[in-house]
Amino acid sequence: TLEVSNDDIVELLDAKPDDVDLYFNVAFLKFIYIYINASGYFDLTDIISDSKVFVAPKNSLLICNDFADRVTLLDLFNFLDTEIYNFEIAEFEYDREILIQRFYDENDLIIESVDLHKIDNLIEKIVRTDWTDIEAAIKKSKKRKEKEDIYTAVHSFILKKNKPQKTKAILENLSENYFDISKEFLLHILNKNIARFQRVGNGYWTISKLNNNIHGSVREIVEKKIFESDIPLHISELHNHVNSLRPISIHSLRTNLQMEEYKIFAFFNCSFIGLSIKKYDDYWYNLPKTTANKIRLIYNSKIVFNSDEEKLEYFCQLFNYPKIHLKYLLETKTKT
Repeated sequence: TLEVSNDDIVELLDAKPDDVDLYFNVAFLKFIYIYINASGYFDLTDIISDSKVFVAPKNSLLICNDFADRVTLLDLFNFLDTEIYNFEIAEFEYDREILIQRFYDENDLIIESVDLHKIDNLIEKIVRTDWTDIEAAIKKSKKRKEKEDIYTAVHSFILKKNKPQKTKAILENLSENYFDISKEFLLHILNKNIARFQRVGNGYWTISKLNNNIHGSVREIVEKKIFESDIPLHISELHNHVNSLRPISIHSLRTNLQMEEYKIFAFFNCSFIGLSIKKYDDYWYNLPKTTANKIRLIYNSKIVFNSDEEKLEYFCQLFNYPKIHLKYLLETKTKT
């Protein structure tokens, strides 16, 4: 491991970022990372305060924050940026050391000769450095931190809602929290982090903490639920179970199960579903069909009932429908 000294300026020549132990050196907990901008003059990136997210690329210059404060480096560089620009526009020659000394004289600041020499050497190194790879490393580091911030925001949003959320809702929440990202980029980074996020249903996302250790496809979840039952289950029961884990409409659930190519499921009248490998009582194979005429009679009935329960009992006896199915039909009518 390359030891970072307590010098004011450290130049990392061929050291890999992982070889530099910045973690335990209090003198370098903050860094000012200096580079030349596209116009060719001095510029500064943000002050990086958290060494845990800072990756120092090769051939970079680390400047101790104490030194930067002592020589007012930020103000000096802003001054030089303006003055050098003016000289070059006017095509006048200039002496860099004189400009540096002028900055301190005009601001009534005392600068030690040793520090003045360090600053001039620093600027000389900056001018000679090829910053292409370093700028790319800065962008990569910032992009990595941005992704982590997005992950944290999405995780917090889903956890707060306590149920899976649609991609659209996640994007809206991120926008409200000043993250300007596209749907494509969001889906890309969520799919890359399957350890924390899982796609459930059509366009929904959840987090591991809310996934209740339920794995597999919708069909596998339904198959397991029916297998644990001695009788076929109504589509409304299956929907309540699946929807609590992976949001899905009852229509999509029914279509999904009917499209199953291996014929694992057995479909009975009155929207009951069992497994093909199981043998059920004759009752289930003799359930009456749900016809349009009967549904119209139920929906358009002029009979006055004292309660919903009384209405259920009446039509159950009239058409021999299971109560759960008739209740499902009535609730479907209410929603529409």
